[in-house]
Amino acid sequence: MTSLLSKSTLLATVVALSSLASQTASAGHGDELIHLSHDLEEVASGLQTEFQAHYSHTTAYRHLLADAAGIQSRAEHIHRLAHDPRVSLHHLEADLQQLDELSHHLHDLVDRTDAGYYGHVHGHTGHVHELMTSVTSVIHTMEREVFAMQRYQTPSCEFGGHTSASPYQQAPGYHGYGRQMNFGGGNIRFFFRP
Repeated sequence: MTSLLSKSTLLATVVALSSLASQTASAGHGDELIHLSHDLEEVASGLQTEFQAHYSHTTAYRHLLADAAGIQSRAEHIHRLAHDPRVSLHHLEADLQQLDELSHHLHDLVDRTDAGYYGHVHGHTGHVHELMTSVTSVIHTMEREVFAMQRYQTPSCEFGGHTSASPYQQAPGYHGYGRQMNFGGGNIRFFFRP
């Protein structure tokens, strides 16, 4: 019995250390995501300034400002999430998908406004288009970073297709004898059978 217990302890230690190593590997990617989200916040702020300078007399002005503020707000949200080592990468992925959709919508709105659909635009708006291209580029880079983080994350263990967000989960079918513990992105299963 002692030999079986020590083998289980050794296995748990090895798996826990490998989980910590994978968490460290994704920490570098998290730092990059933090920098990118900060860059996106600044570009969105710059867009709001440009919209005030060039689009204030158009009927789309408030819509443009609201969408740019939405991009900035979502970038701030992702920035906060990127600081959390326990963040769900699926959550980040979903947030980035919404952010990407909003940026493409905003880019289309800017194009239609420049074409005169919503009134007269003041001055040359080439800088606005450069900022919009930067927004799209940063978002796509962030999506690639999250994908890279997912590659470094250890796969989760599942019991009968069921996974729980809690750090400890009773293994279905083992009636209290099995436990699953989550470390970083990976899980460890312990089974104590009578």
